[in-house]
Amino acid sequence: AKADILDDDRNPAALSGAGAIAAYGDELYVTDCNDDSVKVYRADDGGYVRTIRGADVQDPNGIAIDGRNGLGYLTCSDDTVRCFKLTTGKTVARWGGNGAGRGKFWNPRGLAVVGSELFVVDMHNHRVQARAIRRSSARLFLSNSGALPHQVFHAVEMHSESGRVILYSRARGEF
Repeated sequence: AKADILDDDRNPAALSGAGAIAAYGDELYVTDCNDDSVKVYRADDGGYVRTIRGADVQDPNGIAIDGRNGLGYLTCSDDTVRCFKLTTGKTVARWGGNGAGRGKFWNPRGLAVVGSELFVVDMHNHRVQARAIRRSSARLFLSNSGALPHQVFHAVEMHSESGRVILYSRARGEF
């Protein structure tokens, strides 16, 4: 039977503010915004594996895993995206910051890795930005400016599936 993961101060595996989840191999990575951490569990039985935390993990919202490169990505409340090594949890890159320009965010949320790009839901700028994983260039993928073929209305979550990006818009309740 799968173990229940409950809010319990005595248990290091407990979640006090679960936010987002990503899977890689036989592990589940769950953001815990109240604990400023990412908790890792076995997918088969819910068993606790480890906690990833540090000064760079601040109120994590979204998470995506790039297993091909052994990297994870987090969106954080300071309007940045953090890239960390799956094996050590060490932050290896950080970008963003508050703003409306390319590569800047206002409340980044969902993340998805598709091929060699990382897609980031930029919730209050009403857009999705794409960033090449091996380069620092960012591009607008979807925006509410009318410059692109699709509009984004209060997007909150995103996942990748079979090379496609699936985006959920809270205001319209649709994909």
